[in-house]
Amino acid sequence: MQEIRFHRPVGPWGWLSPRSPHAVRFDGRRWPTVEHGLLAGRFAADDPCRPTIAAASLAKASRLAVRHRDRMRPDWIAVRDGVMFRAQLAKFAQHPHLGERLLATGHGLLVHHAHGQRYWADGGDGLGPNMLGCTLMAVREELRRSRHPATTAD
Repeated sequence: MQEIRFHRPVGPWGWLSPRSPHAVRFDGRRWPTVEHGLLAGRFAADDPCRPTIAAASLAKASRLAVRHRDRMRPDWIAVRDGVMFRAQLAKFAQHPHLGERLLATGHGLLVHHAHGQRYWADGGDGLGPNMLGCTLMAVREELRRSRHPATTAD
């Protein structure tokens, strides 16, 4: 099985990064990147951090999310995978050329290869759970299913 490693929003696989410059609409708002939406997702829907994050540069949005982590929604750990899935599905559905590229990865193993990132990535040593890669592979399967829905006999 082909392994596709990605991290930064540049290079041949940069479009897989949640930081790639592809705006998405999900959870009732337009976000400049998936990463913006994920950062804002840490906060309740009515938290004033959310529109500030949406309007900020990615670097500033990251700093805001860290600075206000004391206001993070208490269920964030439980819901973060779902937020990432919805955001990534929105990205690849709203940018059909990216959806086609994702489908073109076939059954390749998508690995977010990043040192020090133990949850969303492989930690740089292959020991992290690579949840971003897993999410992208789930999105790829969802795109495949929606493109070729199973037929049932009556």
